[in-house]
Formats: sequence, C-alpha cells, structure tokens
Amino acid sequence: MLLKRMADDGWFLLGDSAGVLDPSGSHGVLRAVMSARMAAQQALHGGSRAATAYHDWMCDWFAHDMAELRAAYREAGDFI
Repeated sequence: MLLKRMADDGWFLLGDSAGVLDPSGSHGVLRAVMSARMAAQQALHGGSRAATAYHDWMCDWFAHDMAELRAAYREAGDFI
C-alpha cells in the first residue's frame, strides 16, 4: 500500500508510514533511513518542488520493490 500523498509544505511521511509492501521483501530500516535522508535533502534544497520530488522518489522506489517481489513470487510459483 502506498499513500497518495506522502509530503506537502512543511511535512514528509518517512519509511513505512509512506508505503508498506509485503514484509518478506521490505527494507524497513533501510527505507526509514533513506527516506529521512531524502526528506532532509529536499527540505533544505528542494525549494518549491520538494514535496513532489520526494513523492516521486518514494513512488519509484516502491514500484521497483513491487516489481522485484512479483518476479520473486512468480519464479517461486507462489501467490501470483
């Protein structure tokens, strides 16, 4: 599940609060640390596009992880 809105003026949702995948393929701690780093970078240097840039980055990462999980499940012959 990925939220439709993960950032706006003055706030960013980090880690699993922005989106969660199957825990077997999740990068919970990594996602928390990397999203905090990206949010800080956008807050400091992102200007008027900070929220959009952060949202796009999180969506891309989520889509990549989802594709990887689908491929792994397909290869294993389970779930999909």
